[in-house]
Amino acid sequence: MLTRLTFEERERLAHAEGFTNTAELFAKIADLELAALTLLQALDLHAPDLGDEINAAIDGMREQIE
Repeated sequence: MLTRLTFEERERLAHAEGFTNTAELFAKIADLELAALTLLQALDLHAPDLGDEINAAIDGMREQIE
C-alpha cells in the first residue's frame, strides 16, 4: 500500500506517526523527484538537438522516475 503513495503523502504519514527522520528523508526524495522531472522537461525542449545516445539516457531516466 505504501508504494502507491506519493513521496509527499509518505512524508505526511511518517511525520504524523512520529517518524520525523523518515519524514525528512521522504521530503528530500520528493524534492529530488521534482528536480529530476524539471530537468527532464528542460531536456525535452532540446531533444531534437541531442544525439540518440543522450535521448536514450533521458528515456531511461524518465522510466526510473515515473
